[in-house]
Amino acid sequence: MEDDETKEFAFHTMALFQFMQDFVYALKEEPNLTVKKLYFRFSERRLKGYKNFALLNQDTLILFAFGLIALPKETFFDKIPSIDFLSLPENWGTWDVKIWADSRDIKSFVRHLRNSINHGLFSSDKNIRFTFEDRLNENSPINFRVQTDHDSIFKFSKSFGDGYIMNKWPK
Repeated sequence: MEDDETKEFAFHTMALFQFMQDFVYALKEEPNLTVKKLYFRFSERRLKGYKNFALLNQDTLILFAFGLIALPKETFFDKIPSIDFLSLPENWGTWDVKIWADSRDIKSFVRHLRNSINHGLFSSDKNIRFTFEDRLNENSPINFRVQTDHDSIFKFSKSFGDGYIMNKWPK
């Protein structure tokens, strides 16, 4: 990630956090407040004319992916089954594999995706299409590159979460 992208990511993360904080306080203080009114109030108070923010955007998707993929990978990696990645059902999303130098199973995919997220080796375009990359170390060439859309990140994060939380892995 470039410096400007990192700042944008931090801004979106902070704005999402502030919205959630405002939401919790509003539920306590004004239980009849609608989400729509809360969002408009939030936009006026917190965003101050910033036009490029939406609650569900490329940066919030990365946050969800971190919480549902990268962080659990550290704890549950040994429990992830060795399922062929290319045979995953449609509810796991669609991924355009550009480079993948090692075994193409779900464990390998999650490791590469985790590395990409944690080391900032991902990017997104204006159409909220993502590219995730990985390499052995910072001096090595890219050995993993996949591209996908926001819907597939959501699907994969949810399906992977169902896998380790409820032990619902594809057969």
